[in-house]
Amino acid sequence: MRKFLVISIAMNMLFSTLYAQQVRELEINYIAHDHHTESLLRVVDEKYRMSTANRQTYLYLSNADTPIILDCNRSDEQSFEEFRFKITSQVKHNVWPEVDIKRLLGLLQEDDFIDEDGKQKYDYVSLNFYITSSFWTIKYNETLIGRLLWNLDIEKMNNINVSIFYPENEELDYNDEFLLGHKKLEGAYQLFMFTY
Repeated sequence: MRKFLVISIAMNMLFSTLYAQQVRELEINYIAHDHHTESLLRVVDEKYRMSTANRQTYLYLSNADTPIILDCNRSDEQSFEEFRFKITSQVKHNVWPEVDIKRLLGLLQEDDFIDEDGKQKYDYVSLNFYITSSFWTIKYNETLIGRLLWNLDIEKMNNINVSIFYPENEELDYNDEFLLGHKKLEGAYQLFMFTY
């Protein structure tokens, strides 16, 4: 019995490892920086540490017409420190929705997010938006996040999680039915709201 249990545990660990090696994930973390610098730095540090060969991770800092993008999988420690410095060098960075939509779509295209046959390259995709209440008040939830998802044609995609994070000491005035505006986006994506 004991021998069977040990073999069973070993097989389970082997299959778990093989599964983890085969699953490919893409994670894009969009940051609209408006104060809350320390909280954002904790997020950035965690995302950088969690990037692996099977989890392609990008950090995207909105910065007017020159957003700053860090590919966590291909960047060295110095590039990461420069990215962190960009966040700490200002109390806020300006959001330009048109620029961000274009750059985010370009980033997905460069990464061959969709292959030539129109299939997703990744098993799971996470689009994380770190925002503030002012982002929401200006309706960037609709003009940036909603339009980005609409342009991605998200309704035809599978296994996509969209998460919106906002500071825990702020409140967002939102309607669950119209989180991204009045255009209804149907499909197999999931939308979550969290604090950071």
